[in-house]
Amino acid sequence: MNCLAANSCITLYNGRLYTCGTIAYIDTFSAFFGLDMYSTSKDSIDIYEEDSPSNILRFLARPVPFCRFCNVMGRHNVSYSISNRDISEWS
Repeated sequence: MNCLAANSCITLYNGRLYTCGTIAYIDTFSAFFGLDMYSTSKDSIDIYEEDSPSNILRFLARPVPFCRFCNVMGRHNVSYSISNRDISEWS
């Protein structure tokens, strides 16, 4: 309920729907910052395997295991500017 990305930043990547872009592209983020964060098949839904729109909507309406990495209550605003490529710009 407190996630600003939930159901507003749905991302389609390689045939899978993700509740937010962070999950879809975590491999790039993790590699850049040298982190051991990753997503699994439980963090997205395959649009080619799931043929029920209701099941897709139900999936997108709930938190996924990857949500454990986000501290939605501890988020802070970052001024819009050119990135310093520092992890503190992310929450």
